[in-house]
Amino acid sequence: MAIFLTGESRVMIQGITGSEGSKHGRRMLAAGTTVVGGTNPRKAGQTIDLGGTPLPVFGTVAETMAATGADVSVIFVPPAGTMERYRMQEMLGYINSELHKTYSPLFNDATPQETRNERLAYLKKRYALLDERLAKQPYLFGDRLTVADAYLFVVTRWANFVKLDLSGFPNVLAFQERVAARPAVKAAMKAEGLMQ
Repeated sequence: MAIFLTGESRVMIQGITGSEGSKHGRRMLAAGTTVVGGTNPRKAGQTIDLGGTPLPVFGTVAETMAATGADVSVIFVPPAGTMERYRMQEMLGYINSELHKTYSPLFNDATPQETRNERLAYLKKRYALLDERLAKQPYLFGDRLTVADAYLFVVTRWANFVKLDLSGFPNVLAFQERVAARPAVKAAMKAEGLMQ
C-alpha cells in the first residue's frame, strides 16, 4: 500500500519501540520524514533513540497527537513471508469468516428464528477456541495488542446487540474488558459516541 505524505506531515509510529517500528522509524527519518514520536503503553514517558534522533514515547495515540501535533499514524505488521505474519493472517481470516460473517444475519429482523438459533450456536463454538487461547495469554498473540485483537474486540461487541450470551467464555469477556480499558480505545469509543 502506498502512503503519500506532504512536507508538512507529522508522523507517529504505533509500536515505536518494537523491532519493526524502530527499524522502519530509522528508515523514515533517514528518508527525511518528520517522525515526531510514537506509542508503547509499557514505555510511556521514555524516549527512544532512532539513529541519533531521540523521540518521545507515549501510552496512546491520542496522547501522541496532542503532545506532538502528529497528523499521520503508521503501524507495522510482521514482515511478509514470516511465520508470525502467516499466523496473523490466519487469525484475521478466522475472525472474518467464522465470527464476522456469522453475525450478519443476526442483525436482520427478517432472519427466521431457526436460522438465528443456529447462528448463535455456531458463534459459541467459534468463541470456545478463542476462549481457550486467551486462557494462556492476555491478547491473541501474547502480551502485545495487534490488529487481530482490535478486530476481535469490535466484532465481539456485537454480541450484546444480537443477544449472544458469552458468559460461558470468561477469558473472552476478560479480553474485552482489558481492551476496553485501554486509554486509546476509550478515547476512540467516546469519539464515536459508543460510550459516555
